[in-house]
Formats: sequence, structure tokens, C-alpha cells
Amino acid sequence: MMELKECTICGSEVDDQFLYGNFGIMPVAFCVWCQSSLQSYCDQMFEIREDLDEDCGCKNKKDE
Repeated sequence: MMELKECTICGSEVDDQFLYGNFGIMPVAFCVWCQSSLQSYCDQMFEIREDLDEDCGCKNKKDE
């Protein structure tokens, strides 16, 4: 894996709390602040999706 020297989002320098991985085929590194923000965003999107599913009366196939 490619060694990144800064956060992919904010550009802060690497420290011992960085999270490394791949976004598709692109290597990424996230500082603790950006990683936390991404997690919060994903949690919010999941909640919105659940709300939309409930509002439309749709049932997930696994619930049938």
C-alpha cells in the first residue's frame, strides 16, 4: 500500500491515530477528526435512509 504523509481530506500531517485504507483503488489516510466526521456522515445517511423506507411503506425483502 502506498505510504501517505497527510490526511486525504484536510491535509494534516500523519500521526499515530491515522486510519489507512483504500477507497476503491485509491489509497486514503484519515486523521482522527476527518475519520470521525466521515463516520458521523455515514450514520446520518443511514438514519435518513431508514426514515425514507418507513415513510414510503416499503418493506425490505429480508423483513418479509
